[in-house]
Amino acid sequence: MLFDARHFAYWFGCNADWGRIDRAVIDRFACHDCSCPGAMSGRRSRSGIAVRRRHAIKFMAYLVREGAIAPIAGEPELDERLTAYSHWLATARGLSPAGIKQSLREVKRWYGNICGEAATCSPEALRSILLDQDPSRSKGAIDRTVCTLRSFVRFLIAQGECPPDRLAALSVAPKRAATQVPRYIDRATIEQIVAACDTSTRTGLRNRALLLLLARLGLRAGDLVAMQLDDIDWDQGTISVSGKSARSARLPLPQDAGEAILAYIEQARPTVTSNHLFLSLKAPYQPFAGPSIICWILGKAVERAGLIGLPTGSHVFRHSLASSMLREGSTLEAIGTILRHSKPDTTAIYAKVDLNMLGEVTQPWIGGASC
Repeated sequence: MLFDARHFAYWFGCNADWGRIDRAVIDRFACHDCSCPGAMSGRRSRSGIAVRRRHAIKFMAYLVREGAIAPIAGEPELDERLTAYSHWLATARGLSPAGIKQSLREVKRWYGNICGEAATCSPEALRSILLDQDPSRSKGAIDRTVCTLRSFVRFLIAQGECPPDRLAALSVAPKRAATQVPRYIDRATIEQIVAACDTSTRTGLRNRALLLLLARLGLRAGDLVAMQLDDIDWDQGTISVSGKSARSARLPLPQDAGEAILAYIEQARPTVTSNHLFLSLKAPYQPFAGPSIICWILGKAVERAGLIGLPTGSHVFRHSLASSMLREGSTLEAIGTILRHSKPDTTAIYAKVDLNMLGEVTQPWIGGASC
């Protein structure tokens, strides 16, 4: 993050005015084709753009807190309504702090359109937010907007600030079906990545433990960041995972993953007051700042294994587990249970036609070559 702060300061000094900072300027920085000194040249990937934007926003928030700059224009603060919405998400909907933070970030994108001074929560305004989506937005981003908008309107109805019939305006949502099966890595390659961790070092012990949890249970990166020592029940051989909501699920702890965690705790984990399972191994031994650290650790393990051309991101282990279970005959219901999907449609993506798998079961055309 320190590098991106320097990068942003250099780019901003050359391309913008410190007296006029808004979201558009931050987006320009995140998406620019970089030729800045010391930075990687060329266009960044989607994930790289997101990291740039996130780090720039954090840097701006720091400068605002220090009084160095004015608040970012167009960035609504948590007024009484948004504060009440945060409390409602925690109590009525059972969202975790990370889920609440993500929902608020989404609401702030269009909050002024329905709750601004001259705005009303009209069906036209709601449908405009819902249907006027940028073509470049991904299916996941659109689904997040739909879900959060419906949640926010339900909150307004519960508060008496919006007529109940407004939900009818959100009955039809834009749909962008996933066009392909999620990319995955075969089991042998995953074992090769895990084996690349040097268990003679403290870092290697920690990384092997978290990679095994990713591979065996298909955990999300955020699950590992939030995981506590108390989440492991050594007597029962289970582990508790909260995921995106405040409701936790208890999963069986695989033997090799449990042994790797125990080795990490006994030989590598610093003795500190923090109850987080996975910590930085450099003073002051803080918990991981966010899920991106898990992705970075996985990328380093892939480099050590000498592998190239693999799908990136920690979620690929989750996809790989689901694809492996499907190939071994597991039902979509069983896969959804392990991955803790709340909706069957989320798991159904793995039932899409995989041409490679189809090629393994095709039979020769009867009577000769096909037409």
